[in-house]
Amino acid sequence: MLYQLSYARIKGNTNGNEPKKKGRQLAGGPDLLSATLLFMAKADTEKHFVGQIAQKAFIVNEKGQVLMVQYPSSDPHAGGKWDLPGGRLNEGETPLERLKREVREEIGQDIEVQGILTTATVVVNPTFQLYFVLYKASLVNPEQPFAAEPGEIANISWHDKASLGGLSMLNDNVERALKQFLV
Repeated sequence: MLYQLSYARIKGNTNGNEPKKKGRQLAGGPDLLSATLLFMAKADTEKHFVGQIAQKAFIVNEKGQVLMVQYPSSDPHAGGKWDLPGGRLNEGETPLERLKREVREEIGQDIEVQGILTTATVVVNPTFQLYFVLYKASLVNPEQPFAAEPGEIANISWHDKASLGGLSMLNDNVERALKQFLV
């Protein structure tokens, strides 16, 4: 079906009488791969998202407080800002593997992931964009003390909705998500 759609659009023939495929060649036309690539090249005029994937864990305790991490003041890009635990996806990693590993590194705790809450794009600057994925998660062992990742995390703490306004957030998407999902 993809062949018929591609070949018909290239030739301007949309009446359903497209030529039949014979082996690797099409009767009266280019092979399937060439026809598809030609169609894609002509049709692909949109600017597509090119960026990295940031995954964050939205962890709420029994008091309705959300777990936040603060970056050290020495961080040149995020110094003193608050964020949800998590990190960027690397090549070769599955999203859930990476999220769990990143959270474990940042706060010293394992999490269980319940699902995706929301997604968004973040334009950090014209040459750096993030696709933001927020997961609902819970701590496997809530009684275990936190252990901040040295040099990466300055502070780990629980915050209720009222105290969030006083925090300097890393980006607007985190702030919007907190307002939307924190009861």
